[in-house]
Amino acid sequence: MLGSIFPATCKFVAPLRRQDWVRFMSYDFELFATSQHVLEPPTVSATCNVRIDGPECVEDEDVPNSYIPVLGKKRILFRIHLEGEISRADKETIDGWLGAIIAQTKGVLIDLQTENFETLTKSGKLDSSTTKPIENGWMTLYFEDGERFFESGFSTMLEEISLLMPEAAPTRFGYYEPMQ
Repeated sequence: MLGSIFPATCKFVAPLRRQDWVRFMSYDFELFATSQHVLEPPTVSATCNVRIDGPECVEDEDVPNSYIPVLGKKRILFRIHLEGEISRADKETIDGWLGAIIAQTKGVLIDLQTENFETLTKSGKLDSSTTKPIENGWMTLYFEDGERFFESGFSTMLEEISLLMPEAAPTRFGYYEPMQ
């Protein structure tokens, strides 16, 4: 593993009457791989819980744009959740285990708290400046009284839309041509 998964700002606190340094926390990762694997959680203390969700196949449109440069074609997702009191020994065990599963899956591990990524050969920060292209919008309307809306509500809605969002107002419809 290239570095510890826990940020340098994570301070471990010694609770009273405990010999081991622990911290209560919750931490989440996403691991993307090219194929499905069986991942077994590491053996940690009873106060620490490691949960793995997945594998799930992720569609291209569901992958954030900032992930695409580091993921390549990896679309099998595992979500890894750490919860509880994580001792220094647990931390070392988890760090080693994450490094091993990155190697086993040839995957990309993404730290959801810091937006850092790690692979077998490189690590770094995700490019958060990558924005999704603007897409055409759409809306769905549900009515309690559809007949009444058709009689009077539709014209009121079109008036409001044309005042607030003129570019969203339909232009081919008028009083003489109802929507079809």
